[in-house]
Amino acid sequence: SFPSPQTFVKKSSSGEAFAAEIRGNGAFCMTIDRVFGQSSSHVLVAGHRGIRARYPENTMLSFRKAIELGVDMIEMDVNLSADGVPVVIHDRRLERTTNGTGFVGSKTLRELQQLDAGVRFNGVFSDCRIPTLEEFLALVAQHPSLTLNVEIKEMTTECVDKTVDLLRSFRLLDRIVIASFDAAVLRYAHRRHGVRTQGFPEHYMANFDANTYECMYAAGIEMGDLTPEL
Repeated sequence: SFPSPQTFVKKSSSGEAFAAEIRGNGAFCMTIDRVFGQSSSHVLVAGHRGIRARYPENTMLSFRKAIELGVDMIEMDVNLSADGVPVVIHDRRLERTTNGTGFVGSKTLRELQQLDAGVRFNGVFSDCRIPTLEEFLALVAQHPSLTLNVEIKEMTTECVDKTVDLLRSFRLLDRIVIASFDAAVLRYAHRRHGVRTQGFPEHYMANFDANTYECMYAAGIEMGDLTPEL
């Protein structure tokens, strides 16, 4: 397991500090501007948890609809069930997106798959369930140009290892980034598995240290943090 998440550093009023930090890290600067071929003439379009504005987030329905619309990338989230199965759900708790209660990690896969993952969004989607990561990756494997942003929500080495193992088994490691708001997760994923990682400026991340940026392939930056220096 990783250290307990520390309090985030207070958000700066501008991106100047972050710009200065990445200028001092040459490797990071060289890679951040070319995420999966993105350029000024080709901006990647990502489906956030599928199409969460129209369909229940992180469900197979939402992912299929995003693919039908032609997104370049899908962002999704991974937690572990009580019996150690990677499942696709954003929150550590069940209440916001399902009709269940308690922590995801307190339920077995069988218990999780009995829950309704659509009714909280709209009753017409009451047949949606929490997908396993394996189920989702089987869909992705059918679309060779689709890339993934895989956010680790359970901050454990077990979650990282099992997620990467499944990605490897589907031969998808060349078109994914592992994302996290916990710098310890990114450092472990990069050093242990050699995968691309996506983090955030220091003031958003727990467990940040001086070596974090060198383990990052890309960074997620809020619009409010974008400055001419960046």
